[in-house]
Amino acid sequence: MKKIQRFVWVLLGLAGLVGGTSYAGIFSDSWRYRMTVTVETPEGIKTGSALREVKVIKGLKLSPQMLPEIEVKGEAVVVDLGKRGVLFMLVDGDYGADILFKMFPGEDKKGKITLTPEQYPMFAMLKDLNNPMTVEQVCEKTFCEKVQWATGRKTIDFDQLGVSVKEVTIEITREPVTWGIDKRLPWLGGIKGGYLDGKFAGGGPALSNILHGGHFKRGEK
Repeated sequence: MKKIQRFVWVLLGLAGLVGGTSYAGIFSDSWRYRMTVTVETPEGIKTGSALREVKVIKGLKLSPQMLPEIEVKGEAVVVDLGKRGVLFMLVDGDYGADILFKMFPGEDKKGKITLTPEQYPMFAMLKDLNNPMTVEQVCEKTFCEKVQWATGRKTIDFDQLGVSVKEVTIEITREPVTWGIDKRLPWLGGIKGGYLDGKFAGGGPALSNILHGGHFKRGEK
């Protein structure tokens, strides 16, 4: 039996050397994409972008229920609105992969697409960049009203800021993942991926108990 198992792993390793990266009989495919947010303000157009990587780790499929492991690496998009504050378009592991596979189906992923407002991830701002407890969701007025009605949480609508999201795009690229959000959020490393309010259990109702470090940064440089 052990000889058969070793033979299977050898075959997997050889297949990996031919078809992609291989280590310990596991195969890895990865794609990188740049997400760019363009915001229209009275002072002019403001933009921010982040380059992320999605990796699919595949092993020997022993049953139909077994799914590949998916990892998302990268940071939130940061748009500096000057005196109006700093806007973050959050990164979420499931979303980061789902939007990539939905908008770029198939193995040959290339090109650039524009998202519809319904496809946007969550936007957020911090009244005090040094205090994660001050995080608030930013959204269109009608959606903000629904959030406030359903949760009782305060929100910030784009009309209050006097700005509007003009465009959000995703473009496939080979460039390296971008890093740097720690310079704006000095507390991010200290929470080690935990909830922004420092608690071990999440669920709200406060947004600081729903969002965690992974919404701003996933993985390391």
